[in-house]
Amino acid sequence: MTETAQTHVLSAEDRRKLLGLWNDTRQEYPRHRCLHELVEAQVARTPDAVAVEFEGRQMTYAELNSRANQLAHRLRKLGAGPDLLVAHCVDRSLEMVIAVLAILKAGAAYVPLDPAYPKDRLAFMLADTKAGVLLTQESLRSALPAAQAQVLCIDTDWVSIAQESPLNLKCDARPDSLCYVIYTSGSTGRPKGVMLEHRAAVNILLSVAREPGFTAADTMLAVTTLSFDIAVSEVFLPLITGGRLVVVSREVAADGRRLRQALEDSQPTFMQPTPITWRLLLEAGWSGSPRLTMISTGEALPRTLADKLLPKGKSLWNLYGPTETTIWSTGCRVEDDGRSVHIGRPLANTTAYILDEQRQPVPIGAEGELYLGGDGVARGYLNRPELTEEKFVPDPFSTATGARLYRTGDLVRYRPDGNIECLGRMDHQVKIRGLRIELGEIETVLGKQPAVREAVVVARDDTGGDKRLVGYLVCAPGKTPTPPELRQALKARLPDYMVPAAYVFLPEFPRTPNGKVDRSKLPAPSRDGATAPRQVKLPANARQGMLVQAWSELLNVGEIGVDDDFFDLGGHSLLAMAIAARVEKRTGKKISLADFYRHPTVERLAAHLDQLDPEKPAPALEEIQPLGTKPPLICVPSLFDLSRHLGSDQPFYGLSKLSMEQMLDARISVEQIAARYVAEIKTLQRTGPFFIAGHSFGGVVAYEIARQLVEAGHRIGLLALLDPDPPRPYPVDTYRFTRFAFHLAKIWKLPFAEKKRHLWKNLRNIANRSLPTTMVSEHEQWMREFYHKTGETHAGYFAQPFRGEAVMFLSTEVHWRFHPASDPRNHWSKLVSGKITSLDVPGNHESVVVEPHVQTLARKLKEVLDETTRAAR
Repeated sequence: MTETAQTHVLSAEDRRKLLGLWNDTRQEYPRHRCLHELVEAQVARTPDAVAVEFEGRQMTYAELNSRANQLAHRLRKLGAGPDLLVAHCVDRSLEMVIAVLAILKAGAAYVPLDPAYPKDRLAFMLADTKAGVLLTQESLRSALPAAQAQVLCIDTDWVSIAQESPLNLKCDARPDSLCYVIYTSGSTGRPKGVMLEHRAAVNILLSVAREPGFTAADTMLAVTTLSFDIAVSEVFLPLITGGRLVVVSREVAADGRRLRQALEDSQPTFMQPTPITWRLLLEAGWSGSPRLTMISTGEALPRTLADKLLPKGKSLWNLYGPTETTIWSTGCRVEDDGRSVHIGRPLANTTAYILDEQRQPVPIGAEGELYLGGDGVARGYLNRPELTEEKFVPDPFSTATGARLYRTGDLVRYRPDGNIECLGRMDHQVKIRGLRIELGEIETVLGKQPAVREAVVVARDDTGGDKRLVGYLVCAPGKTPTPPELRQALKARLPDYMVPAAYVFLPEFPRTPNGKVDRSKLPAPSRDGATAPRQVKLPANARQGMLVQAWSELLNVGEIGVDDDFFDLGGHSLLAMAIAARVEKRTGKKISLADFYRHPTVERLAAHLDQLDPEKPAPALEEIQPLGTKPPLICVPSLFDLSRHLGSDQPFYGLSKLSMEQMLDARISVEQIAARYVAEIKTLQRTGPFFIAGHSFGGVVAYEIARQLVEAGHRIGLLALLDPDPPRPYPVDTYRFTRFAFHLAKIWKLPFAEKKRHLWKNLRNIANRSLPTTMVSEHEQWMREFYHKTGETHAGYFAQPFRGEAVMFLSTEVHWRFHPASDPRNHWSKLVSGKITSLDVPGNHESVVVEPHVQTLARKLKEVLDETTRAAR
């Protein structure tokens, strides 16, 4: 008798467990409330508690609620309402959280758009949703396709938005109204939008709040893109329980070392990334946190990784669920038992049935397809009624009217203890780095390439833990494309994570007796991922050889030429940072993700590493963005984020912090530092007008550079002082008093628990500053020494008058605003003979030049540059 036939004959005990005991998950929860209403209830309970943090900025629950209300009122005026969709394309920041909450408060549902997606994909999503409003930022508009939607920029339009009422709206949304629509990969070549309702989100979030457990005493570190449904938990689980949400940028989330530092700084108690991010942290030397509840989600958790994580935190949990059943459906606490990690049991108000082809339950231990039911089941797919009917089927085991089951396509079995073991997929859907991919969508795009006759894509795990996509192609005779050509074509249509890392070219595909492609017989790609013979440029020295070995091992590519492009070989940001961690271990030299984009070959990256050697003088002038028709902007120091937001037509050169450090070591004056920089600048630009900018102590150096250029008879087109230090250091007593007043006023508003946390954090910082250099991190030691050196050099500077004008960009969150005598404008105005224009930029002294505040700084600086460039002509 076949297994399928046996599934119809269940013992009474099996039936009792499968249909009753193991699926009795009923839990009470406020099913009459919408998600944003739970946030509003929490605001009423703890208005002064810190709700959200991002890169030094904070918002209390009351502040978050007021700003979200103002934006919601504006969205309502633009037509937002129940079951209507608002597109959300806002970078990771406080504003991202404000925007999501505001859309729900307006009664609408949000559709997250990732600005990293190709324009074609974003255009499809905007057209498919018929979103009436597109909520974004000015800096992202160029990345977005033209759309019929009304565009509202949360940054540049905020002055107008802030005129709206800060009070809660009367909302017409109901628990069965749409909450969000998230797009997943589609097998036909177009993504599909999954429609989720408020009640489903409320149920699962409150279930997770109970177990694993999240309370007002907890802190969530959010690392996931909003386009991935687990971000719903990252954002709203803290906000409905009174906890603290700490958001990190996408750059930090992709860099193991910076993410490790974020964990150490924010001390979270809850974190829920995919396995590859946990690996990234471990490779970066993360030592763990005893208070951290670790959630692994998005894809299978290997036993080897689980064993490494278990000693690192308070507990480790494996949570499973497709987007179609609202974030998670099953879960378990991972034990140190050496067994393969299962996906646990159904969560609250969720059912899990393992059925055969006739949709009958299979016996315990037998394999079948997992069907999920309960309150988390999605409404269906947007504008796809046939697909909705195929994947969402009537629930024969429920007495509730209209109850449905979602067919996951996952092959599973029940263990005797009631836990579910996942065995793989029944179709051609896979997960890569936690993101669900329909292989058919990639095959469709590949098949449309002119030279390709047939295409098959397979997810392979030949590297021991890092699954990658491999494209198999049968091409027209004599028309075989190169892998770089294929990657370039696919990147125009698909997100980066859907572009195969390797390609295998075959004369014909292996077939099963019934004529289907036999995927099990497709060969593993050769380690160089290519079939045609090619000339490989070999390493010229030991450093290049070390990099070739690291790339080969982590990319699983055999023959790597030193002129091969890292990203063309299948590299991505997470692999780049894994290589960076390895390079740092072997050489002691730090390289960033930006270095990989600037130097994407072994040859160029090795040359860059050579420049980092301490015995070699660092180049003073860094070429950040050399192209464009406008006059070049010279910045002290190099500000990479600022250059990106000034646009591709603005040449941007930076004066490196490393070269400045070498000059500080030589104990030369500000005047001498400026003179050396002037000589470097003249190799780039012989005559004026010169456009000079500087931040912090760099503002002092920029001022002296401009002064010396004027004294030499040159014109200054612009002197931009970006939150500069004063021309002379503040008297120590005044400086300490104003900083004390600033921080006291800030902390005074916080509830007792937050005051205690801030006090502990500051005491720890004081202790760290008191430690000997052998007991602090290399980076912290470098920063300590650098600021000490700049302080000594600054103290010896006696600024002379400058014959010209200046524009000051001043951060709003600074201590001198509590003491007018410390206002830098008063000090600089005594030295600048012409007009000083002052512009405010959100953020503090450090955060004003990084995301997201740098976007506002760049916009205002760009306006000034355009105006002064016209005037200088």
